Amino acid sequence: MAGLQDGRRVPLQALVGFCSEALEKVGVPRESAALVAKSLSDADACGLASHGAVRLLPVYLSRLETGSTRARPKITVERRRGNAALVDGGAGLGAVVGHYAMDLAIAMARESGIGIVGVRQSSHFGTGAFYMGQATRAGMIGIAMTNAPSNMPPAGGRSKFFGTNPLAIGLPYAPGRPIVLDMSTSVVARGKIVMADKNGESIPLGWAIDEEGKPTRDTAAALRGAVLPMAGYKGAGLALMIDAFCGVLTGAAFGPHIVDLYDTGDQPQNVGHGFIAVDVEVFMPLDSFTARLDQFAQEVRSQPRQPDVDRIFLPGELEQERGPARKRRRLRAASDCRRSTLAHGRPAIGRRRLRQGQLLPGDPIRRRHREDGDRSEGSLWAGADDPAGRQLRRSAGACQRRGIRPDCRDLHA
Repeated sequence: MAGLQDGRRVPLQALVGFCSEALEKVGVPRESAALVAKSLSDADACGLASHGAVRLLPVYLSRLETGSTRARPKITVERRRGNAALVDGGAGLGAVVGHYAMDLAIAMARESGIGIVGVRQSSHFGTGAFYMGQATRAGMIGIAMTNAPSNMPPAGGRSKFFGTNPLAIGLPYAPGRPIVLDMSTSVVARGKIVMADKNGESIPLGWAIDEEGKPTRDTAAALRGAVLPMAGYKGAGLALMIDAFCGVLTGAAFGPHIVDLYDTGDQPQNVGHGFIAVDVEVFMPLDSFTARLDQFAQEVRSQPRQPDVDRIFLPGELEQERGPARKRRRLRAASDCRRSTLAHGRPAIGRRRLRQGQLLPGDPIRRRHREDGDRSEGSLWAGADDPAGRQLRRSAGACQRRGIRPDCRDLHA
């Protein structure tokens, strides 16, 4: 397969470092930049390119530059009563604000068994699974939800009103392997349609409708139209409730009043989130809970399977297994992608060499060969036909166009 032979290797840690340094270059504090970089690269490592660095880093940088997202937000607890609180995110990066809010929910749960935090004045917060890691590592059951810019109609409607308004629930299980449900309330995350559009691919019928309300396979028509709710009125109803909790209740924007992620103006998105942490120890010792949960999980996995089904997965299990495998395989980036197809129109990486320890416009990225011969470092691959590979070069190209040149001494051509 020629695409693989022509590709370039990208170490996972180099991707994390690249994202972190790019964010620092536009004023994000180091600790916050590292947090966002981990959120994005974790998504890429699990194969969720629609929520990873390869898609989101350029638009995050763009919003930070215009000031519509603040690099150093003033995050404040506006209200608190008992084990409930309202946080104002100060228009900061969603992962930074969300991490703060979930930490607060966990702290309150330690005091009284449960913590509930509403958030306003935030922005796109990445995957909900990221926050489930926070909660489950603390021995908590975690719940996270967010509203989002309008992309989905109400049941029976044809115009965008709700966002895809995702919901995540995490249960502490085996160390490093919580059971995590992370889902949008649409048939598919809109980011997957964006990715298909960038890669010139069609989409299945049932994902979206065009502006006239007709089902479509065309990505451009789908992006002008609307993503469909999952399970019809049930998905639309769940999206409504999440928006009411995250938007109406918190004082954040809701429905069509949320500023679009790709808006080029200087207005903050004012996205709203909700975070809940439940201390398992209120109900039973954590060890007892995880033992019972293990029995439950094994019984679920052992159920009779449908024809052509080799295995029954728990929620989030497939992504958890995919992550380490992708880290071992590395992400391979094809070298023939020349320019970005992002809305910003910025150039992608071509074939220039690394010079003076910095990644320059047009540079291919390769895995470093260590002098000691150790090649066990986790990396990602993206072949010529892999959207992640194409998107990675777009992200890097967008950074370089802005003069953002993170130190990449861990890479060589």
